[in-house]
Amino acid sequence: MKSNKSVNTITLREFRFIRLVHDLATQRAFYEEIFNWPVIAEWSDGVMFNTGASTFELIRDLEAGKPNGSSRVAISVPDVWSLFEHLKDKVTLVFPLRDNSWGDTSFRITDPDGFPITFFTPTKK
Repeated sequence: MKSNKSVNTITLREFRFIRLVHDLATQRAFYEEIFNWPVIAEWSDGVMFNTGASTFELIRDLEAGKPNGSSRVAISVPDVWSLFEHLKDKVTLVFPLRDNSWGDTSFRITDPDGFPITFFTPTKK
């Protein structure tokens, strides 16, 4: 296999995930109440949260509709079992806790727009 040593690696200083939403107030309330991420910046058409590992941003876009199913986000957490117990009656579940053959345990929820969010904890080293 040929080495790509001549290709520069892009080093990230921050990873920012941006969700375009129609109803900013509803989405903001969901992420504040369910995720409890601290707000690090806000303005009339958006809000930024510190997730601990990246920045999650909601921006009002009046053209934004329901997610089209072309993307989802997966979040590694230290204890998916406790998180599931904490969230299961507060969110819309796509699927409950399950052990996956690739070596993690996960569950999936959706935000108010139907955007899928998977939480997982690796179970194999």
